[in-house]
Amino acid sequence: MKITITGPRSVGKTTVSKLLAKNLKLRYYSSDEIGEKALKKEGGLDRAIKSGTIEKFIRKDAYNLIRNVYKKDNFVLDLSGGAFSSKKYAEASKKVRKEAKENSIVIGLLPFENVKDSINFLFEREKERIHFKNMDKRELFKKVKGDYSKYFKKLKDSCDFIVCVKNKEPDEIVTEINRLVMDKIISVIKIIHKKLKNKRIKWVVGGSLSLFLQGIDVKVKDIDIITNKKGAFKICEILKDCKINPVEFSEKRNVGSYLGQLKINNTKVDIMGDFSEKINGKWVNISKRRLKEVKFKRFGGLRIPITPLELHLESYKNLGRKKDIGKIKKIEARIREKY
Repeated sequence: MKITITGPRSVGKTTVSKLLAKNLKLRYYSSDEIGEKALKKEGGLDRAIKSGTIEKFIRKDAYNLIRNVYKKDNFVLDLSGGAFSSKKYAEASKKVRKEAKENSIVIGLLPFENVKDSINFLFEREKERIHFKNMDKRELFKKVKGDYSKYFKKLKDSCDFIVCVKNKEPDEIVTEINRLVMDKIISVIKIIHKKLKNKRIKWVVGGSLSLFLQGIDVKVKDIDIITNKKGAFKICEILKDCKINPVEFSEKRNVGSYLGQLKINNTKVDIMGDFSEKINGKWVNISKRRLKEVKFKRFGGLRIPITPLELHLESYKNLGRKKDIGKIKKIEARIREKY
């Protein structure tokens, strides 16, 4: 999962981004930190801005550094308002917005829905920042108003979701973002369900989404669809407009499958045909049993095929990975509740 958090300066992006990354167990990146590191020889970001050397950096290197982040997986990017909506470097900002929109779920943070209240909120925060301590307050207010006015429309046009932060604690904001992201993932499942309806393809939801739909407290980062080899090729053909990696056999540690990858509404979907696990040195086709012992869950008006908890539990135990111990305990507890 790739999430971009952006918004005007002083809205609280960094606090929310770090907390969200920790909550979802994703990596945290900051466009300001990336710039700070790249401009170390010039004395850092602030000094480069004051000396004017920032201009060469933005025109030559800044976009590529941001683009390199979007080539990674599973992160939250704290994207500065300047990188997102610079008037002076409009072309570079346009490229950054395009990159964010095409490769991540973009969450915009605003103080209020009301523009006037937002400007007053940001002004009160800005005047306390060390950068503006000695600036005439009327000039600062004019600057905040001008910056916000140009920023507001770009944010509305480019973000998947807008979250207003006033009177909310950071953990409340993160909870709201989690809900919005989860809604987006469910919308992707609805698209897949609709596209595959009546196509005579056996498929089942696996991984964290299957666990989540059965009441297990896990973070859903992407979607796993388990099928057979033939189904993997058919699904990727039906959803070819969303395909980012064609189906080919992939083996990693003790799991293997005919893996194809899709991107639907900026959500990664792994299509795994003949999904197999290495157990006691031998490859065992897990897909056959999962497609045979499928369970159905009513959700969002749909009847979604999911992997039973017992099969999840069996797989995690067979793989013997330390990172799965928490999931094993949660699944065992849930199964005991059922019976």
